[in-house]
Amino acid sequence: MKKIFTTSLLLAAAILPTVSASAIDYKTPVLAPSAEALIALPQILSGIFTDRPGDEPVAPIAATDDISGDTWTSLGEGSFTDVFVSAIYSVETGPWVVEIMQSNEHPGYYRVVEPYGAGWGYYNNGAYRVRDDETYLTFDATDPTAVKVITTEAYNSVYGYAPLNVQISETYGEFCLFDLGGPRKSYGSMSGGNIIIPSSAMYVYLKAQGLYYTAGDLKISLPGAKDNSVEITVEQNCYADNQIPYTITAGADVTHIKTCVAAGARYSTSASNNSFALKYGYEDTAGSHVLNCDTASTVTTKTGKIGDGWLTLFAVTYDDSGSLLEASAAHAFATIHNDAEWRNLGKTKFTDDTFAYPFLGEKTAPAEEKEVEILQNIAVPTKFRIVNAFATSSFSTFDPSTMYDGYTNAHNHYTDIVIARADSVVIPERPMGLTIDGYKLSLYNLSNGTLTGRNVTFPTDGLLVYNGSGSYYANRLGGFNLFIPRYDVVVTVTDGGEPVVGGKVTIGDATATTDEQGKATVSTYALSGTVEVTALNAGNTREGSATFTVEDGNYDYAVDLALTQASALDKVVAPTEQKDNTIYDLNGRRVSNPANNYIYIVGGKKTIIAK
Repeated sequence: MKKIFTTSLLLAAAILPTVSASAIDYKTPVLAPSAEALIALPQILSGIFTDRPGDEPVAPIAATDDISGDTWTSLGEGSFTDVFVSAIYSVETGPWVVEIMQSNEHPGYYRVVEPYGAGWGYYNNGAYRVRDDETYLTFDATDPTAVKVITTEAYNSVYGYAPLNVQISETYGEFCLFDLGGPRKSYGSMSGGNIIIPSSAMYVYLKAQGLYYTAGDLKISLPGAKDNSVEITVEQNCYADNQIPYTITAGADVTHIKTCVAAGARYSTSASNNSFALKYGYEDTAGSHVLNCDTASTVTTKTGKIGDGWLTLFAVTYDDSGSLLEASAAHAFATIHNDAEWRNLGKTKFTDDTFAYPFLGEKTAPAEEKEVEILQNIAVPTKFRIVNAFATSSFSTFDPSTMYDGYTNAHNHYTDIVIARADSVVIPERPMGLTIDGYKLSLYNLSNGTLTGRNVTFPTDGLLVYNGSGSYYANRLGGFNLFIPRYDVVVTVTDGGEPVVGGKVTIGDATATTDEQGKATVSTYALSGTVEVTALNAGNTREGSATFTVEDGNYDYAVDLALTQASALDKVVAPTEQKDNTIYDLNGRRVSNPANNYIYIVGGKKTIIAK
């Protein structure tokens, strides 16, 4: 039985697991860069790397000076935090002890000797090395406010990368540091002997497969560097009472800390985001705290009001002069649910294909069928909410080990289904309430789902499960299926007490045609609304309307609409004064050869023609 998360195996055996081809990192909306805006986490691409909107073509980053003939002096042992390989596998990232060197000819140029050498925690006697040549990771810190990674290989005319001389599998190839700093103008900084390159300036690049993953913040500490580090953490990934406990851990040399909250997305640390947090944050200290999201004085409103959705907590350290030192970010989901905004539709059928795979080595586990409570948004009738969809998951029976940590039932967890069109159904990312091997999971769609009849489905591999550091394909068997209750509104159309045949009945964008009894059934999500009717009767177009309201518990609700001049007609196109003996059938079609003993319309009146 295959597990995705194998931290204990890694630490015990020092062997990294095989890279999952299904690993795709999380993507979030990107805000337009501005002086007052945060930049959201970058989207991860697969295949050919293309320019992003707003990127400016530049050459791969090279050294500001020609350092090809430089000699280097060892500064001694420093540290290297591995955000390129270890971080992808959600295992310990260090810091690891490495040798740091400085250029003799160009002070301000530093290089890390063998970042994945013997000092790396998973070195395993060099089993993961690609080449025997000594490998360096070089930085240009001549401008401490714009530290650059020196990339040695050109990917194309815009981007470059630096091979890291480490690979876990020949199938996926060598890990490389992929530069985004130039196009994004997101460089690193150096202060107190610490070089920090933000995650927004780098991707991890798997050379053989062309796969890209986000990296965390890269930190290189020179020998004797000050410990200005900071880490902010939250225990859970979702809260329902607007009270979010968080903990700040600070280095020994930290004298000042600020915390800043940004609503609306999961943001990463970056030069601009860290500056944002320093400017708008509030003074804080190391230790345990509780954020009250309702307290305006402690919550920045630059990114919008805190509502139902993700938020980011930043912690930044700074010196006596107010200069930014280091930063950390943690993410939490504020679950804000107002019962008055939702209509309870009762129980519905849900086929859950989330855990059939990837959490098993074989595609053998069947999708799980269950009943779940479903809600409908009153203001937006095409938005539905499943209540605790994964509370009764039988995933724990798939693996008898302690990998399944259980369901968090401190509050309800919701899975939203938004039907924009029949071919455009989405699941916005929300926490699932599940914890697996210590990782708290959330679910969202990679590909749009479809609505067929009353069933919502998603394509195979169309869903993703995110564990806080990476995402994995879900719905691997294509079994996800949710029955959406819809209302069959039965409309009876009469004119002067007689049924109108062939009338067009419309509710929103749904239409139906009345039968011989004057009845039409229109399927709709709307809880209430207006029925519009157009009918051709006796050669004249008649239009009418009426309102309807679906009563509690009823999916079928009859609406009688009388097409009479006295009441329900909005507009009547009256017959002309001139007598007309033309013969029409009951659908208003002209008849040249009427059949014997049939009812026809002659002169605006129903008449039985007998021959």
